[in-house]
Amino acid sequence: MIQIRQPSRAAFFDACVLLPFLACVSVRAQSSHGSASAKKPATVVDLAVQAGSFRTLAACLEAADLVDVLKSEGPFTVFAPTDAAFDNLGTATVAELLLPRNKEALQSILKLHVLPRRAEASRVVRATVANTLGGRVDIKTVRGGTTIGGAKIIKTDLEAGNGIVHVIDSVIVPPKRPDVVDLAASNKDFSTLLAAVRAAGLLDALKGDGPFTVFAPSNRAFAKLPDGTVESLLEKENRDRLVEILKLHVVAGRLDSHDVARTKTLKTLGGVEIPVARDGHGLTVGGVRVTTADNKASNGIVHVVDAVILPTKPDNSVVAVAVKAGKFDTLVAAVKAAGLADALMGDGPFTVLAPTDEAFAKLGERKIAALLEPANRELLASILKYHVIPGKVTAVNALQAGSAKTLQGMPVEIALAGGRLQINGVDVVGTDIEADNGIIHVIDSVLLPPKG
Repeated sequence: MIQIRQPSRAAFFDACVLLPFLACVSVRAQSSHGSASAKKPATVVDLAVQAGSFRTLAACLEAADLVDVLKSEGPFTVFAPTDAAFDNLGTATVAELLLPRNKEALQSILKLHVLPRRAEASRVVRATVANTLGGRVDIKTVRGGTTIGGAKIIKTDLEAGNGIVHVIDSVIVPPKRPDVVDLAASNKDFSTLLAAVRAAGLLDALKGDGPFTVFAPSNRAFAKLPDGTVESLLEKENRDRLVEILKLHVVAGRLDSHDVARTKTLKTLGGVEIPVARDGHGLTVGGVRVTTADNKASNGIVHVVDAVILPTKPDNSVVAVAVKAGKFDTLVAAVKAAGLADALMGDGPFTVLAPTDEAFAKLGERKIAALLEPANRELLASILKYHVIPGKVTAVNALQAGSAKTLQGMPVEIALAGGRLQINGVDVVGTDIEADNGIIHVIDSVLLPPKG
């Protein structure tokens, strides 16, 4: 809402009279001596000024930079609010609209009062809508008269050189757009989303000034989640998780589909970057497809999506942990060459006996290069599986067990030697490095399976 000061009524209208517009628009009420009728005013603007009861309208046209438009050839039909009509908005509201910062809002209001063609009263009363410069406006004719956009037409068919003027008793204002929440609430296909927003405590935030760009999953999108997921998310104890998910669907700012398509990622309210892509089927955001774009709201814009955007769990598998450690590059390359990466990124759990790059270097560059060749993939896989124990086995548990069977099928021997943990006589130089799907023990040499 526009917040305004309360200037005195006299001060406001003095300001209107002093506007440059009234100095540059000449009022030429030309009468023709010996003629039965006066000449038509040059334009619909001149006519309004000459009538004497449209000073506020004239001031608004000047402030909105629409004078030149309405003094052009036209033809135009102007539904002209009187000074009294503007009074009904409140002196302070009109004064605020006249400020330069509100020029766009003022233009949108005034354009609702102008048809880009000539329409006499006889045509207006037969119509149900008017396609004004500012958009569609309803027309209603009943026994008590005709209204346009809720304003009653009180005088008709004032002729001008570039059109015609009808006088109305109130100002036509643009209908208030619903906010992003109300927009969703007005459509039954978003009842699940609305319930989720309420349960997450985000209702007031999304009804705020914003602006917001919302990627709104429909009920069908929520239904794609596994059975029981929505019900679980709506429970009070899962509120933080629900908030995390919903914030993935909201971006600060008002981004239409063209704005979105020009980016590669979007930063959501939760601070998470989600990817944006465009293919032959349209736009995807966060991996879900936009099905209906650019639904405008008073505090933002809504794009409908066909699935719920879910948080991407960071990869913290034994493979990822090895990659992040930075000293297992050869091991990671070997795992990929052997085709074991996907398996070791699975649920597991696994216990990985991980040789460092220095450990592999002991084999020599030739041997490493040979093992990485496609022809030796099975041999490489066999060696690597000899470094993996099914299950999660801590160093203490391994020592207590004394041995463990590997994925390769052969066991490894575990013992203490000189106060140091060893596996098959190879020193363990790091223990119990946690991963989501297992645990890693670092060794300083590559283990080779026994032959036979």
